[in-house]
Amino acid sequence: SYNPPPIRQQLLEILMEECQVPATFFGRDATMACYACGRTTSTVIDIGYSGTTVSPVYEGYVEQKGVRRAPVGTMAMDEMMVSHLQGLVRAESKSNLKPIYQVRYPKAQRKDAFRRLALLQIGQDCRESGAGQAINMAASKSLQVPSISYCLPDGETVDVSSQTRFSVANLVVGRAPEEDEPKPREELFGKVKKDYEHILQAALEEDGDESGTTAKKKSSNGDGDDDDEEDDDRKEQASKYTEATAVGLSTRKGVKRGRKSSRTKTKEKVKQGSGSSEIRPKVNFDNRILQRACVPYLETMFEQLTASPVANMVCDAAFRCDRDQQAGVLGNVVLAGGGACIGPTDQSVPDTLREQIEAIIHAHTPGWRVKVLSPGMQERAIASWLGGSILGSLGTFHDMWISKAEYEEWGCAIVNRKCP
Repeated sequence: SYNPPPIRQQLLEILMEECQVPATFFGRDATMACYACGRTTSTVIDIGYSGTTVSPVYEGYVEQKGVRRAPVGTMAMDEMMVSHLQGLVRAESKSNLKPIYQVRYPKAQRKDAFRRLALLQIGQDCRESGAGQAINMAASKSLQVPSISYCLPDGETVDVSSQTRFSVANLVVGRAPEEDEPKPREELFGKVKKDYEHILQAALEEDGDESGTTAKKKSSNGDGDDDDEEDDDRKEQASKYTEATAVGLSTRKGVKRGRKSSRTKTKEKVKQGSGSSEIRPKVNFDNRILQRACVPYLETMFEQLTASPVANMVCDAAFRCDRDQQAGVLGNVVLAGGGACIGPTDQSVPDTLREQIEAIIHAHTPGWRVKVLSPGMQERAIASWLGGSILGSLGTFHDMWISKAEYEEWGCAIVNRKCP
């Protein structure tokens, strides 16, 4: 729902030029999740691996001004689960948590990234086995929910307390913490904020360095033809990501992608009878041009980030839409994503979120009812794919996709017009 136009254009070009697909269609995941629940207007909560995205959808179109994102997803839940397991293992055996490869081969050495991935798999298995439950902490204390025993890869058994079990789920679907409580959502938001600032600063510095390099090339006389060819290629690629192409108004044709440098390219000629026809050489793809094209959209994506709980994100996303759209998008809420597949029942997360959203709305609109729609536990993680299959089964779907002939006529900018 938040991919900038240059990314979508480049993906279409790869599919058409490299994969040679006859036709394709790009669907927004929030819109497809609505179709999976039989709705065209709602607010979609997608709890994924890297974060949570709340997107208001009105009449089948995502309202970009209302999209809200939080860097809290199942990966953050797994990291919290691993940290709790580390503490339990150190308290009992005074050793570190061992991944499965280190249990089988004690002397095996792996890089930090590989070790982190192996530990996250342990956290995921522990969380999915029942260590993450979407139950209110007050209700759990009154019911005295027992702890759960979990067997580690090395055969050691640890007891995961009820407080640990519910704190993992509260990280994603819980309310805002009190002043004296830890704030893990704000810590994750601070890390992502620094990453965005670093990417934006690096892109701006690269623009300044390249402008200076271009000026030096113009002042020098050596290798003028090769430098001109490289500059022409870059300008040709950069023309794909102009403001006109972002709204689908460009009529520029697609560009062949290649791996050869422009210094080694030569113009191939095929003789046909007495005459000759000139074949256009392939253009060397430069990823830096795509990165610079995404810079204007980074500021908008940065504004979409928030550390608020999911219920506050839903209300904020709905109130950012037009006034005549707020009742429709706030009345129906669609829950999707693998992070929402936590129990103990199918309605645990939907009921919890409905209570939280209504508590916020009733502060200024008493009596307002919110309907939280969600597929079953087994279908919740693939809700967008289910909606895509429903859309693809329609008899009029062939009028919606982008054919090879349309791509050759309009170029990659057509994706912003036919797949908004």
